[in-house]
Amino acid sequence: MTGIAILAVVLLFAVGLRSAFIISSMLPAALFLSVVGLSFTDYGIQEISLAGFIIALGLIVDNGIVVTEKAYKLNHYGGHTREDAAIRGTSSVIMPLLSSTATTALAFAPLYLLTSTTGLFLHSLVAVIWLCLGASLLAAVIISSVMIARLGTENKAPFLPSPPSFLIALIPFRDKTYRSVLRYFIKHPLQLMGGIGLLLYVTGMVASRLPVIVFPDSEDPYFTVTIKAPLDRSEDFVKDLTYEISDLIEGREEINVCASVTGAAFPMVNTGISRVPTRRNNAQIFCSVNFRSAQQMNDMVTELNEQLAHYDALADVEASPFTVGGGGGLSDVEVELRGPRIQAVRDYATELENHLKNYGIEGIGEIDNEAESRYYALNIRFKERRASALGVDRRSVDKVLVLITHGKEVDTFRDTDGDELAIMLRAEAHSEDPLNVFDRIFVTSKTGAKIPLSQVVEISFKEDEFDIAHKMFKPQISIKIDAVPGHSVSQLTNDVKAAVAAFELPQGYSVNYDGKIADQAASFGGMSKYVGVIGLIVLAIFVFQFGSVVQPLLICAAIPLSFIGAFLLLYPMNQPISFLAFIGLTSLMGIVINNSILLVDEGNQLRDLEPETDISEIAIRAGCNRFMPILLTSVTSIVGLLPLAMGQSMFKALAIVVIGGLGTSTFLTLICLPVLYAYVTRRKTPTTTVTHDWSGNSMLGEQVGEQKS
Repeated sequence: MTGIAILAVVLLFAVGLRSAFIISSMLPAALFLSVVGLSFTDYGIQEISLAGFIIALGLIVDNGIVVTEKAYKLNHYGGHTREDAAIRGTSSVIMPLLSSTATTALAFAPLYLLTSTTGLFLHSLVAVIWLCLGASLLAAVIISSVMIARLGTENKAPFLPSPPSFLIALIPFRDKTYRSVLRYFIKHPLQLMGGIGLLLYVTGMVASRLPVIVFPDSEDPYFTVTIKAPLDRSEDFVKDLTYEISDLIEGREEINVCASVTGAAFPMVNTGISRVPTRRNNAQIFCSVNFRSAQQMNDMVTELNEQLAHYDALADVEASPFTVGGGGGLSDVEVELRGPRIQAVRDYATELENHLKNYGIEGIGEIDNEAESRYYALNIRFKERRASALGVDRRSVDKVLVLITHGKEVDTFRDTDGDELAIMLRAEAHSEDPLNVFDRIFVTSKTGAKIPLSQVVEISFKEDEFDIAHKMFKPQISIKIDAVPGHSVSQLTNDVKAAVAAFELPQGYSVNYDGKIADQAASFGGMSKYVGVIGLIVLAIFVFQFGSVVQPLLICAAIPLSFIGAFLLLYPMNQPISFLAFIGLTSLMGIVINNSILLVDEGNQLRDLEPETDISEIAIRAGCNRFMPILLTSVTSIVGLLPLAMGQSMFKALAIVVIGGLGTSTFLTLICLPVLYAYVTRRKTPTTTVTHDWSGNSMLGEQVGEQKS
């Protein structure tokens, strides 16, 4: 809402009262149509879908600006009536708008085609962007056309003062400085190419220094505490420890409420919840807080982990915030060793851990080897000779042991729903001295004497396998490695893979990799294939629209220009290259391609109208005619995203990428594209004489006589 308000103010001081009202009215109209369309899908309004509305703001305004600007020219400089100008103006730009809308929608298609958990997480964002694109096209073609026909596009309104237009103040700059710059670079293209090459080189250097992550920190007001007790701990121990930690956490003023579950993890209420294996010695605490700030959440979790550190002797206890777009609980690198025999897998896992420690890998922090997790089970051996001397048979002992371990079904209970539940009889052991149950339970000898169970069985402990993970019918052991703070996870993954490759394993034993980098690869697997296919489809649309192979390449040449400002602004703003920044680049490319299509289309129209005119002059005039609309589109998109860029939202990087990219690509596109157009476009062969009665002036009140044919 803040972005929409700022956009309305900027438009008011750019195109006047009536045009600003028409273009601003498209925003709520398009958003309303998008919400209506969203109600027919399986997606709702939540944080990710709201980001789609934010991304689409600039695209919605762009279409309204194009239609209104074209109608303004026809009405004020072509002598057409309001109604005729609205119809003719909309008709003349509908094909470029359809093309730009289709290409922008296709740019987001690879995200929608992802079938991983992260891909499903982003489907609502892509769906909202598509709905906004379709709604903005309908609003521009229908709603704005009707409003232009009824209200007109005059800069003045009855009884209201006309605000000054900052775009009118740029007319001298456009007509003198900008024209001179275009003429200079058309004559000296190598200097322009050298300057662009230098900017791209600097951008590459800056981008290489930016940290790379998949998703930024989540703003979800929730966190979890996972408790992993040793395998030989009892259920009562885990419950008592969980209650104690819950009481400690709930004593903090930021906590709203906490809930806990023992023996399992909470359901997947969010894709970013940390997972804990389902074991009787594990527990998880789920808490909500009274704030929404990723930085504050990270600070609180760090402080909480320092408080929980004194539980390390009892269990592995760790607090974790939610992670955006994927499941939590993954270590930085996980080496999965698999083979036919569990004991051999354990032995090789221990040897591999020592090999990794001695290999000299930088950045290795904590190593958690599942081969070290041994479960000690109670071993009960029947004393056959002693039992025989006491007159106790094996069958009587087994019946009593069943009462101690599993219990014996003695009856059934039928509830009100008709379901039958077994009633189990089981001997209860004291938590202080659980083994005394063998002294308190008796077996009956053949003579009827009561013999304590401890007299006929021998009790000891032995190593046992409690929970063996299997994949492809083979036991598997995981070695989990975390990087030291500040070290590159990607570099650590490569170093670990190199070290494991130098470790010899016998035939039948294999190694797989998991962890954050592997999870990223799995999440975005197939992305490059989708991007390639979509790129070919977009290129085919351009070839069909322009009837040329060169001009589509000319339009795509503007895409690298948008990367310059995007990465150059991420660096001083201390923002990493994240997946949301990539989405910002996609949105940025949509706006840049849209402007490029309209600029090339303007040049083609001028070339058709004046086939005798030199191509260089056509390119200059096309740039001048599109200067104001392109500039206005960029300004409105930038100011609409300023609240997001200045806040602490997890979408901050997205807004910064669009703002920085538009800040540089606007002027670079206005310079580079006309220069390229002048060199790659051929003069139109004249066939008939074409006359026209309107100039290439924009809707901003320029001098009528300039460029008038």
